[in-house]
Amino acid sequence: ETMSDVNLRKAIHLAIDKESIGQYLLNGAMTATESPFIDSTAYGSSKLATEKFDLDAARELLKESGYEDTDGNGFLEKDGKELNIDIKYYSRLSLEAIATEVQAALAKLGINATVTKSDNSDYLKSGDFDMGFYTVVTTPTGDPQSYLETTMREGGVTNFCKYHSKEARSEERF
Repeated sequence: ETMSDVNLRKAIHLAIDKESIGQYLLNGAMTATESPFIDSTAYGSSKLATEKFDLDAARELLKESGYEDTDGNGFLEKDGKELNIDIKYYSRLSLEAIATEVQAALAKLGINATVTKSDNSDYLKSGDFDMGFYTVVTTPTGDPQSYLETTMREGGVTNFCKYHSKEARSEERF
């Protein structure tokens, strides 16, 4: 329910310095992008509009949605309820470092985030999280179809948030 606020999701996106995460936490092994596919593939696109790290813009979006720190504790509230985000991740690669970096970024924005580690990625199937971290190779075969089928198709095995779009339904597009 918390994450249904579009301005909140946009603010979180703007508050996370993805360039720094890729450079410092992942030793340059990641490049921030708005697409799951890198530009060097035939279907990658650097033409997508990329919103860069911008705390001021993030704060403005939250203000527009009615969030403010009314009690002076550094965390935002709305309708008398503190804004809390539940971040979950599982033991894989650098997810712990990324999760705690995101937690720190959200704290700068005034969002109280709790980070919880799981033994595996099964928690994603339950939907019991506000943000869930998962790693995936987007082009294991050099073809984007596999990634799109599993993440964006209704019933896709890694479509954890139950994304649904008529335009993304493979039966109608391919």
